Amino acid sequence: MTNFLTKKKAFLFVAACLLLISFLFFFSYSLFLTKLSFQQIQSLDFQRASQNANRANFFPSLLSKITFQQIPDLEIWRLSLVIISSGSDLHNIGENYLNSFFDQNRKNDNEVESLNNKLNSLSYSVAQLLNYSNHSLLTKNKKFQNAKFKMENLSTAIKLAQQQLIGQHQYMLIFQNSQELRATGGFMGSFALLKINNGMIEKLNFYDIYDADGQFKTQVEAPAGLKEYLSAGKGERLPDANWQADFPSSSQKILSFMQMANFKGIDGVIAVNLETVKNLLDVVGGVYLPDYGMTITSDNFSTIARADRETFFPGKKAKKQFLETVFNYLKLELVSLRLDQQEKLLQTINYQLQTKNIQFFSTNSDIQNNFEELNIAGQLRATNNQLLYLLESNVGINKANRGVSREIKIDINNRIINIEIFFVNNEEDTDYINYQRLIVNPESEIQNIKVNNEDLKSWDEEIITNSKGEKFKQIGYLAPVPTRQTVKVQIKLQTEKHKSLTIYKQPGLPPTPYIITNIANNESQSFVLEKNELISF
Repeated sequence: MTNFLTKKKAFLFVAACLLLISFLFFFSYSLFLTKLSFQQIQSLDFQRASQNANRANFFPSLLSKITFQQIPDLEIWRLSLVIISSGSDLHNIGENYLNSFFDQNRKNDNEVESLNNKLNSLSYSVAQLLNYSNHSLLTKNKKFQNAKFKMENLSTAIKLAQQQLIGQHQYMLIFQNSQELRATGGFMGSFALLKINNGMIEKLNFYDIYDADGQFKTQVEAPAGLKEYLSAGKGERLPDANWQADFPSSSQKILSFMQMANFKGIDGVIAVNLETVKNLLDVVGGVYLPDYGMTITSDNFSTIARADRETFFPGKKAKKQFLETVFNYLKLELVSLRLDQQEKLLQTINYQLQTKNIQFFSTNSDIQNNFEELNIAGQLRATNNQLLYLLESNVGINKANRGVSREIKIDINNRIINIEIFFVNNEEDTDYINYQRLIVNPESEIQNIKVNNEDLKSWDEEIITNSKGEKFKQIGYLAPVPTRQTVKVQIKLQTEKHKSLTIYKQPGLPPTPYIITNIANNESQSFVLEKNELISF
């Protein structure tokens, strides 16, 4: 009897060991495949990522059933793999949809329905994952918080995509030339009207900005700076309607002018800066235009696009036709990219969104809220920190910005902030006539402004509001930078005491070097401003 019990214990021990070894093997193998699938989805290898995610999910799915879905971190693992495994189907459906979207002669409602169904399924999985993430043991882990933030953005992006697949939307695409800098990115030389019907392009027409501007004679009072240096006594006009720093506010102004010009039914604005077009041309390696006998690249696009109208564009129609031709050939290249080019395209678009070279606005409050949640609306936001937003506007009616660089130095001494801007104009024969603005918290006070060590006797100062009615103080003054010269601008600012700075990056500006020094702590930070930054001391 004793021998039998001994053998039984030995058998149970061996069985337990085998069970443990099997558990550890499948656990380790599943973790390995999970890590591999994450790497593959990041490199856009959707097919293999989906295959490995499906294989990896056998183990967490089995445990999920055994535990009745009661372990949050296990469910997060399982749902992450479900989301990755849907990538291959979504990629294939998305490619077919984009081919139809860009081809106005090819309409396929089934592709829109398939995409919408796939997005519904993905949205459900993401919502489940976010719900479980609120109960995770890793809630204080920074990597986990970052991953959760990305999932929240994915959830918002899915909602936004589905909103565009239903009903009619008409967007005004404004093309901003950052070589002639304005508040939201650059001078609006051209625009297009994009009409989408149930997820498909119905119309896409290009216009010169003056096509619309010439349709109305109403004089609108121009804001400070624009009135003195750019309006020529004609008030504010459509080409300069993107004067306000808050993109939703500028968009509403632009749409009001379009309404007066009898362009009706526009319910959104999309701003695209010159840098974005140049980057897209880099991705595809340029586009050949047989009708013009030339290849358009990132190096020559801006030169050709700004060519004298009498020499390159014999009339306004020629410019519109040129832009339409570039777009048609560019979209053909974009829908036939190799896998490595697709990865580069996604990286490019993400960077352009972060740097505010692409901005979105909608009159639909639900859509606009999603734009703002994704931080792609170019909105000016009130903050509990000290806000600093340096804003340039080229009022010289030239392209001097292509040769101007700047560096910023900020010294903080308790409630006093000293800002120094060093401008260098490398243009051979073009002066940069800059109307410089600074937007700060409404309680901040300007003590002094100097341009090349000379005190300014006066400047424009007013309380402005964003589209939500939040208040800011805006200071404006002329700070010209003559050709081949360096100009130093100094601003002395008194503020409430804050532990952090929120520094805004202006759309259209290239990456700008900053040095920030906290005098009290003898602490300095150097960085290049490419997007809005929160700086803490």
